[in-house]
Amino acid sequence: MITGGALLVRSLRECGVQFMAAVCGNGLNPVLEACSRNQMRVVDTRAEDSASYLAEAYSRLTGRIGVVASSSGIAHINAMAGLMNSYFDGSPLLLITGESTSMETDFGKFQEFDHTNIASSLCKYSRRVTRAEDIGFYVHEAIRIATSPRPGPVQLSIPADLTAALLDEDEIPKLPSLDGHVFRGGLPDERSITAAIDVVNSSRKPLIIVGGGVLHSSGSGEQIVALADLIRAPITSLIWDRAIIPDNDFSVGVIGAATGQPDVLAQSDLVILIGGRIDYRMGYGRPPTLSTNAKMIRIDPDSDELRQGMLTDIGLLGDPKLVVQAMLDHPTDKLVSRTDDWLIEARRADTAFRDQWRRPNNDQSDGMTGKHVAEAIAPIIQRDINFLIDGGNIGQWVHQLLIRYYSQGLLTCGASGVVGWGIPGAMAAKIAYPDKPTLLLTGDGAIHFALSDIESAVRQDLPFVVIVADDSAWGIVVTEQRAAYGHDGLPSSRIGPVDYVAIAEGFGARGIRVETAGALRDATIDALNSKVCTLIHIPIAISGPNEH
Repeated sequence: MITGGALLVRSLRECGVQFMAAVCGNGLNPVLEACSRNQMRVVDTRAEDSASYLAEAYSRLTGRIGVVASSSGIAHINAMAGLMNSYFDGSPLLLITGESTSMETDFGKFQEFDHTNIASSLCKYSRRVTRAEDIGFYVHEAIRIATSPRPGPVQLSIPADLTAALLDEDEIPKLPSLDGHVFRGGLPDERSITAAIDVVNSSRKPLIIVGGGVLHSSGSGEQIVALADLIRAPITSLIWDRAIIPDNDFSVGVIGAATGQPDVLAQSDLVILIGGRIDYRMGYGRPPTLSTNAKMIRIDPDSDELRQGMLTDIGLLGDPKLVVQAMLDHPTDKLVSRTDDWLIEARRADTAFRDQWRRPNNDQSDGMTGKHVAEAIAPIIQRDINFLIDGGNIGQWVHQLLIRYYSQGLLTCGASGVVGWGIPGAMAAKIAYPDKPTLLLTGDGAIHFALSDIESAVRQDLPFVVIVADDSAWGIVVTEQRAAYGHDGLPSSRIGPVDYVAIAEGFGARGIRVETAGALRDATIDALNSKVCTLIHIPIAISGPNEH
């Protein structure tokens, strides 16, 4: 005999799941008890949004399915925060919602409402399980759909009487195992490859734009750099996407930032978009952001993505690594190398754009700014660490100044632009890569959404270092309001003073306050070399990149 909860745990294991993020509550007791009895790791947080952020961040860091469990009612609504990130970024995430027992359904049971219908607006798949013996089937089906192109969120509602039920093993269908990784697809037909090569060869100013989808294609970065090297094309990425290409002579930063971008997209006559979406960050693919005469080649393992946003001249359906390699290795139609003229022009545009913020400014007499913080951590993030960026204003400084230093350990809020996910994201990074130091940079606005989960991290031995850049304001909003209303017109965007050191220590972590760039650098290096969860508080002046 086996309980429905144990069947759930076994099914998750069969799909490659190694842990579950959760907040206890109505409908979850049989699930959590089954996890305890069957050695399924549960990482708990203080709120459901944190748990869902944690599971989704793990998914983006690893390319594996993330799993979060929540109770019913408002807990389910809170847990949908992570579903939103998963929806925007194409990361596989399963939300398991516990419910009151099924016998009272339609009679006003505790917290009764249609959880699956609420979740379906974000999910690729959302179902309510009605028979305990079918739990395994629904888990396998949900995870298969979540990890298929384009990856995304799925949800299952399971009443507590089903997870508590005793089942005869002989009545449970056997299902094939899954590995929990994103399915990457294959290769497009040869005619499409030939057509793409012809378009590339006829272009004079090709630009490669890399989106978060390349992370589901292991090793694709090497092929993309090889393509850029052959056709002498600059490479850029969409801001917030986890689309890391090793620092090289082809990099021209990010596009789509609120603080602007180098003028390379509008100058290009061919965009090769790999694993990315056409959205606000690309000006919706319309003039003047993109030239009316520019052509576009899109590479993606999902056929729907090739038609997303706008019509594409050439759509190559398949795994980005394999598609790009096929273009490089085509036996008859060859990619033609070209001069460095366009690449040099693009690099000059990128340098000129960023030089406006790179000018030396070591004067800290009026206090630190986001620029000083970014410059202080520059040598630190070049190490082999997990580096997470939360918060709007401080994130803009880092993206504009430090893009060339980003490593494979980078994680941002994603295309949703949400703030407040950073602490659970840092916990996820320690779960995914326990031996790698983890640094979270956040602002005083963003950190408050999950500040109490410092206690969760300390209690569950998930140490990380968090730098809180404190300007006593919603800094990015203040920057926008100053531009629109003047320095005195700042409605509802100021925040009062907070003793973050005392709060960190109250949650069992180490708290440090610093006031200079040198002290920040030293404290961060020291904290990363320890195994203690550490918060570093640094007051800064309100200052956005566009104000310099």
